[in-house]
Amino acid sequence: MKDERITVNRKCMRHVILLAVGFAAAPIRGHAQAARVDRLPVLELPTPGVGECRNDPATPALRRDGVARIVTFQSSDSTRHRLVSLGMDAKGRSILLMAIMGTTQGRRGESETVQVSFAPDGAIVRGRRSAFTTGTPARRSDDRHLGLLPTDSMAIHRLDAALRQRCRA
Repeated sequence: MKDERITVNRKCMRHVILLAVGFAAAPIRGHAQAARVDRLPVLELPTPGVGECRNDPATPALRRDGVARIVTFQSSDSTRHRLVSLGMDAKGRSILLMAIMGTTQGRRGESETVQVSFAPDGAIVRGRRSAFTTGTPARRSDDRHLGLLPTDSMAIHRLDAALRQRCRA
């Protein structure tokens, strides 16, 4: 079994990040709030009947990286916001996936991101988890980064399949 604590392909992922919506939260007071990786269920499957999908052609920058189209799922409720983007090649294979979830509780905001790059055979070749808390000024914020967790591969493949089915990709 491959070590899944691998780094992200920044070249592809920086373009997908531009598709993400910002997660605004009220400022916090006092010291930095510790960001906790794997606290939010960022890789959970979409709830039936909640959220919306979009299928869009890739930007020119993404097309240069082999992405032909972007499938996006977005949902939110009173406390959580979620965005999952799947970059696919011209043959319909997944190339990259980025899942973002943000939440607010009172005056504290927290977000988590999972970024993944796939090989043509569907295997995960790179991945990263990031978590951050919001605060103003910046010294009241915190961010943490690490590789994928041991259980992430299965969850990523399930989310990829669920997104394809839900968004008819």
